Amino acid sequence: MQPKCKTPFSNVRAAEAGATGGCTEGAGTSQQEVLAWYVLNLAVYIMHNTFYLETTKHAGAVGNGLVNGVRSATVVLSSAALFCSQKPSLCLDVPKCITVVLLVAGGLVYTAAPPATYLAAPTARTSKRLAAKGIKKRA
Repeated sequence: MQPKCKTPFSNVRAAEAGATGGCTEGAGTSQQEVLAWYVLNLAVYIMHNTFYLETTKHAGAVGNGLVNGVRSATVVLSSAALFCSQKPSLCLDVPKCITVVLLVAGGLVYTAAPPATYLAAPTARTSKRLAAKGIKKRA
């Protein structure tokens, strides 16, 4: 019969200590440690959402998408550089290289493109010019 574990993380701690067949009495993560991790996770989540919303106000959804794409490329490249020797699945292969190239190229194309002024809402001045030409505003 296996001893009861105090928390869901107990098996991990017991395995790290070299125990076999489940966890031992007193092994595992304390409730305070689990609570601290939840509070830390909540704080990071709140910070992330605050920064995301601030970025959206200034750069818009496309800007945020661009930042996420470049961040993804950075994660792939840094993971390959730092951890390839320890975990071969993180090494660069053809699909990962294609992904990085597409993400970076998309970012460069978006950055280099001229502003799309034709997508802007018409101003009062534009509306007056169109009305003078006899073009009516759509309902």
